[in-house]
This record gives sequence, structure tokens and C-alpha cells, in this order.
Amino acid sequence: MLKLKLPLSTNHRIACLTSFFVVHFGVLLLPLTVEAQIGKYTFSSIAKRSAECALVFGEDENRETISIDLCKTEEPKLKNLNSSAYVSSVNFTGLDSGFALFGGQLLRIENNRLKNVKGLPLDEDEIVFSQFIDPDRGCISYSNGGVACTKNGAVTFQTFETLSDVRPWNVSVNDRAVILVGQTPPNELNGKVVNQIGSLDGKKLSLMPQEFKQIWFSERGCYGLAVNQANQLSATSDCGFIWNDMAKLDSRPDEIFILDELNIWLFKDGVFHSKDGGRNWRKLATFASNEIVEKNDMVFVDSKHGWIASLFRLFETKDGGATWKEVKLP
Repeated sequence: MLKLKLPLSTNHRIACLTSFFVVHFGVLLLPLTVEAQIGKYTFSSIAKRSAECALVFGEDENRETISIDLCKTEEPKLKNLNSSAYVSSVNFTGLDSGFALFGGQLLRIENNRLKNVKGLPLDEDEIVFSQFIDPDRGCISYSNGGVACTKNGAVTFQTFETLSDVRPWNVSVNDRAVILVGQTPPNELNGKVVNQIGSLDGKKLSLMPQEFKQIWFSERGCYGLAVNQANQLSATSDCGFIWNDMAKLDSRPDEIFILDELNIWLFKDGVFHSKDGGRNWRKLATFASNEIVEKNDMVFVDSKHGWIASLFRLFETKDGGATWKEVKLP
């Protein structure tokens, strides 16, 4: 995975223009300017930790892995994890517990410490994605296209039968199903997008008729959104077995965060909000430079408070995404 580092002397000031738009991204209502500055950290992942807080992983200028606690009513707290591995796929299943990928290996988070998960199937292969929906249930996907799921908190795993010759991109898990998004043939630059779905209690993934490139589900329940290669946004309320078209997007989003079946945020060069499950969207904020606001992850802990972790910056909103302020770090 490519990680870009800037010289420590780099000190650009960027003007990020923030605007309000209505559905279909056309009508300007109100402009707002936000200034941001490249710092000494890079960020790889952000996850909702509780109803009040999120946790960010990244690196400092010495390429040491760090974590940053972001809470609604507290100042950011930065910790050095004494490692240099890349942290991704972070899922909190309790206040200070969950799972994450750390250098291609699955780790358990306990009291904000990382511990190895032992006894994994296909242990010699790199894990490329993981998702856990509660302390017991979660799935992992391997670089060879394999998928394995657990129902007892990663004590044991059930390996699924999947299509051969597929390069996995990610795996989505919800209350009923596991969905693998990938490409076949795996070594071609522009291969065919493949979606496979199966019951979380089953042993086999079957081919789906859709060709979604990205899929997102709500934290709890079965509501999800997906986008295909034509940027058609579709929704499901039955955990992914039936999908209905919702909206045609101008481009594929970087990130979607589903707070509930109605309140959803989308990031693509700015922040969009939907109050009706993804059918209609209003643009709330625009970040003008993709060279700075890049590889964006986004979480909300309630309808007002959320954070965006770009490659070099952290931003916070306290008004549902209408305005954003850069998080100042030590």
C-alpha cells in the first residue's frame, strides 16, 4: 500500500472553500472559507469508538505508529504505539475493545492496546480487509481471495467457499450476510468487478448480479448503500440480498457513513448529507484541494458531531457537516 510522505520543511497554507448546495449538486447558497496547514502526521484510519469519541491511527514524522483520541468534550490525546506498522480496518465493538489490521495481520484491541489474534485460517496469507459488527461476529478477507468469519470473538473461524481467481478489495458484514467485493481476473488492470454474498451462518459465497465497487452498511441492522462503476447509488434494507436504485452520482465517493436508515453522509471533494436514506443529497461543504484532503475517512458519533481524517489533516464538525475546523495536534 503506497503511503506518501512530505518533507518536514513543507509548510503550505491551503484555502479550502466550503459551500452549501442542494440536491444534484448545483445551487450555491452560502460560501465559507476554511484554512488548513500540512502538519507532521499522516493518518491511515479513523473509527467510531463510542457515542462520544472516535480513534485515529497514523504515523508521526519518524514513521512511528500513533493513535489519537478524538472526543466531543475533550482535547485530542495522542499516544505513540512503539511500532511502525500500518493500521487499517479498525472496528470498535466496545468502548476500549475491538479489532484492527496491523501490517496485514489481525489484532485485538483491548484497553487501547493491540494483541495478536492466534489460530487464524490461511495464516500464511496477508489479510487485506476485516470488519466486525459486535464483540463476537466479524469476517476477514485474504490476499488470495479467501474469506473467513467468526461468531465467537475470533477464537475460531469458519472458512467460506468462494469463487476462485478473485482479487479481494473489501468485505462487508452485517446482521445476516457477508459480502465480498473484488475483481477477476485478479492480475488485470481493468478486470471485471465481482460481488459475492452468503449467509453469515453459511459456508459458501454465491455470485451476485450486481457489480458494486464499494458497499457500506450501518453500524447495526441491515441498511446499506453501494455504488457501481457507473456511479449508480443503490440501497438495501435486507442486509444485501435485494437492492434498489437511489441516486445517480457525479463520481464515486471516497467514503459514506451511515448513522441510521435516514441520516447518511458522503464525502467526495466535500461533504454531502442525505435525510432520506440516500435518495436525495445536499452538499454542505467543499474542500478545494484533493492534494491535501485525500484518502478521506469519515465518522459521525451523532447527527451533529463528526470527524474527517484525510492523509495529512483531521477536521471536526459540530453542526452536522455544515462547517469544519481543523483539529490542532501537539
